[in-house]
Amino acid sequence: MGGAIIKSLDDLLTESERLIILLNLNDFDPNVYEYLESLIKDINDFLSQDRASIAKHGKKISLLQEKVDILSNLLREKMDLIINKLNDKSKELEYLYNAKKTLIETL
Repeated sequence: MGGAIIKSLDDLLTESERLIILLNLNDFDPNVYEYLESLIKDINDFLSQDRASIAKHGKKISLLQEKVDILSNLLREKMDLIINKLNDKSKELEYLYNAKKTLIETL
């Protein structure tokens, strides 16, 4: 592993729970994607251990999978909200553009 520090499963569960809380806040943290990338890397590092080490943590790994599923759904919902807001802004800009164009044509 080249000296990489592998976080414990408990640490990964805690990090995933913090990220879930962060995504549930109304104020969107722009660093959320960095946190998510870090969590994914840490999970991959943990899963790179030998199978015997992983097998003895079956229940906690299932819990971590549930948290990852929740994160995935939350991110999908956030992206849908962002897309909807962008679509609304696009329609608003199109309306303003057409109104300006009509106003210029009538002058």
